[in-house]
Amino acid sequence: MRALAERAGVAASTVSRIEANKVSPSAETIDRLLLACGLERKDAPANIPSIASLNDAWNEEAARPDWTRIRALLDTLDLHPEYRSAATIKQPEISDYPVMNNLLAGIAETIADLEGYRPPQWARQIEPLSQEWSPPGTPKMLEARRAATPQRLATRRIVVDRESLWRDPTPIG
Repeated sequence: MRALAERAGVAASTVSRIEANKVSPSAETIDRLLLACGLERKDAPANIPSIASLNDAWNEEAARPDWTRIRALLDTLDLHPEYRSAATIKQPEISDYPVMNNLLAGIAETIADLEGYRPPQWARQIEPLSQEWSPPGTPKMLEARRAATPQRLATRRIVVDRESLWRDPTPIG
């Protein structure tokens, strides 16, 4: 039970209360538990976005992440918040690029924080970078980025301001 709770990113006591029929879990919690078991609901949409789908989003030639793909996934999760927790469960394949591994782990941890879940176990197992990484910029730009970097990314020594990943949800017009 503890291993299942750990993989799903929920408290073991929550799983215990569900098993004892003392609480009715949310659809989101059910999805997390099912995905942690390698299953999914029959009525679940076929193409739930996943951070794992970004494991190959490193642009080798430019030596940087494919920001367009990353932002597209995060935009989709902003439009469909019901998919956020499920998007973090599946572990991406470990890439040859530690920056990419840490970026994906930091994004998953940040989403888990926003949703009130424990970060996924796979993300906690990725060792933080040994030195800071940031997209190129002037010293003033880097200073501003450092101040606006989400804590989970900063802990992983990735300097990317929040607005570069998560767009302002304020509607236009």
